Amino acid sequence: MTPERYGVLRWQALRFAGPLREIAAREEAGPIPLAAAHAVDGLQALLEVTCAGQAREEQRNGIRR
Repeated sequence: MTPERYGVLRWQALRFAGPLREIAAREEAGPIPLAAAHAVDGLQALLEVTCAGQAREEQRNGIRR
């Protein structure tokens, strides 16, 4: 997967995170929107680490995009 694709996936996760946090902030929302917001945060971190690892691997192997 290209770094650009990881960027698109992170952007999509950010799009979901904002509304989920707003929903989770409401008292009547319950725990599920809060858990979903935390899951999106975890997904963003995972995508960031994966992208950085892939870029490092490509640099080590002399692959240029």
